[in-house]
Amino acid sequence: MQAFWELEVLDRPLVCFRLPKPAEQQGPLPISRHTTSAERWLNAQYQAEFTLADLSNQEFLGDSLPIAWPPTGFSSFWKAGPQKKLAWVTPEAVPDGFGVTDA
Repeated sequence: MQAFWELEVLDRPLVCFRLPKPAEQQGPLPISRHTTSAERWLNAQYQAEFTLADLSNQEFLGDSLPIAWPPTGFSSFWKAGPQKKLAWVTPEAVPDGFGVTDA
């Protein structure tokens, strides 16, 4: 992986594997006591604790690095709001040129 970061030519692609640790080595995930999906997804403290616990329960093999994807970004980009019982969002405005047409 060092060659990758130093922009050297590699004789192979980077290989990333993420596997769960054995059950006896895993720690507990924090329990959500939120009353809505929005509270859970938008609670930065809970998301950070959950992500840390989840990444700690994984083995990163090959060239893998721990990566966290906070539950923002895409929904913020589309100016969307979280749904009540779903983990995705409903767009309020779609920028021109993104292939979305009226049905």
